[in-house]
Amino acid sequence: AEIDEQLGNTDGAIRDLQEARLKFPDRVEAPLALGRLLIRLDRKDEARQYLQEVIDGQPHSEMARQAQDLLKGL
Repeated sequence: AEIDEQLGNTDGAIRDLQEARLKFPDRVEAPLALGRLLIRLDRKDEARQYLQEVIDGQPHSEMARQAQDLLKGL
């Protein structure tokens, strides 16, 4: 996903991250990365959904804190 994004293939990066999210539903790395990418693409409503998923999934984690910070900036 990161390589796709660096090469400008944001659709591929989004698809890869969504697949990772479904394959590993207990992990929050993919939804956090999706949220960040969607913010950069100015798709803020979609980003909010994924960032909230991080907070709900692991509310006391560092990643949840990062997601909260990103949400505050939207």
